[in-house]
Amino acid sequence: MTVDPTGRFVCSANGGGFGTVGITAYSLNISAGELTLLGKTLPVGIGIVPWPATPAGSDGFT
Repeated sequence: MTVDPTGRFVCSANGGGFGTVGITAYSLNISAGELTLLGKTLPVGIGIVPWPATPAGSDGFT
């Protein structure tokens, strides 16, 4: 699970134990303590690979 540097979004990698492999995104409302699902799970390939975010807001690979 990763929170983006702005604190507005959370992404969660789904391991696929029940046939669902993908990434699920949520909006984060810190003051209310709520996560809101943003659409469907985004499908990915066969496995999950960690994808870090930097404090500057870019992903860990650029």
